[in-house]
Amino acid sequence: MTALTSNFLNTKSEPAQVLPNLYPGALPVAANVVLYANALVAINSSGYVVPASATASLTVLGRVVNSVDNTGGSAGAFNVIVEQGAFDYTIASGVNAVTIADIGDLVYAQDDNTVSKTDQGGTLPVLGVLLNLYTPANSSTTRAIVQVGPSLGFAAAPVKAFTARAVVTSLAAYAASGGVL
Repeated sequence: MTALTSNFLNTKSEPAQVLPNLYPGALPVAANVVLYANALVAINSSGYVVPASATASLTVLGRVVNSVDNTGGSAGAFNVIVEQGAFDYTIASGVNAVTIADIGDLVYAQDDNTVSKTDQGGTLPVLGVLLNLYTPANSSTTRAIVQVGPSLGFAAAPVKAFTARAVVTSLAAYAASGGVL
């Protein structure tokens, strides 16, 4: 499939599965990018929102609520609201196509509109968990419903975990300062 070239009308699916939005404020958009409404978006290594793409270092955040054209603009010139939850997207073709057997598995973002079964040799960022497949009444094309967002807690998300050593060090520091446990 291909990346979006215009706003996309998809719907929030599986209301009981939708996570609260972890990004209550607006996030800054990268320089020279166009984000289409409802497109999958990620954060790049500089901390700016970009369209999801075949770049393994990206962290997919969710979908962008409104479109933004920052062509010619500097990083941070615009901000966007990013929404997490369960959304429907296009399925990759060939060996990367998700099937009903993949429900419950991690899937990957091929671009800002396409779900891949594999990371295609380590080139795609984690997108989320495949919840279901469905075919809209007005189409013969099956789509994937994916729970999107790093709040899922899978390892590819930028979740900072503490180690046992850090906890022991913190307790030791606390006790040394006269604290009582």
